[in-house]
Amino acid sequence: MEVTLNGARIHYERSGTGFPVLFIHAGIADSRMWEPQARAFARHFDMVRPDLRGFGDTALPPAPYSGIADLSALLDHLHIDRAHVVGCSMGGTLALDLALEHPQRVARLVLVAAGVSGSIDMNGRSLHTDWASAESQPIGRPAIGRLREIAAPTLVIAGDQDLPHCLANADLITSKVPRARKVIIKDAAHLPSLERPEEFNRVVLDFLTG
Repeated sequence: MEVTLNGARIHYERSGTGFPVLFIHAGIADSRMWEPQARAFARHFDMVRPDLRGFGDTALPPAPYSGIADLSALLDHLHIDRAHVVGCSMGGTLALDLALEHPQRVARLVLVAAGVSGSIDMNGRSLHTDWASAESQPIGRPAIGRLREIAAPTLVIAGDQDLPHCLANADLITSKVPRARKVIIKDAAHLPSLERPEEFNRVVLDFLTG
C-alpha cells in the first residue's frame, strides 16, 4: 500500500487485527526485514510496517523532512491514535524519539539494537533521528539527555554478538529509562529478529501481551 504524506510517497504493509503495532526497520534493511514476524504477530495485532524514506519502495524527495513527522502522519492516516512501537537499529532510534516527542501515541516500546540520538556512534559521529538524509530535520532535543522522560513500558533487546557500542547503548537505555528491562538473545548480532526469529517473537509477544 502507498500513501503520500508530507510530500513523499510512503509505502507500507498492513496485516492482522487487534491493537496496532508499528514496526520500524533498521537502516540496512526495509520493511521486509519483519517478514519472520508477520504471521506470528498478525494473529494478535494490527501490524503496520512502513518503508522509511529512501528505503524499499518509499521515495526520497530532495527536501528536508522528519522521520518522526512521517511516522506520526502515517498513524494519523490509518486512524491509529496509540500503538505499540518496535524499532531496530536506526528504527529503534526513531522509535525512542517518537516515544519522547509523542508519548501519548506509544503504549509499549521495544528497542532492538537501538541507537540513542545525541550519542556518539562507533565512528565518532553524533547520531540524530533522521541521518538517512543530510537535509533531514532531527528533533530539537536529542534523546541522550531525556531517557528518564520515557513513559511507556520498555523492552530493550540486544544480540550477544553485537558490536560493543551497541551493547553499551542497550545498557544505557535500560539504566536510564523507567520500567525498562533488557533481554539478551544468544548467538545473534545486530538483527536478532532475523537471526533468531522464534526466540525474538516469543520474547516480544510475551512483552506486548503480558
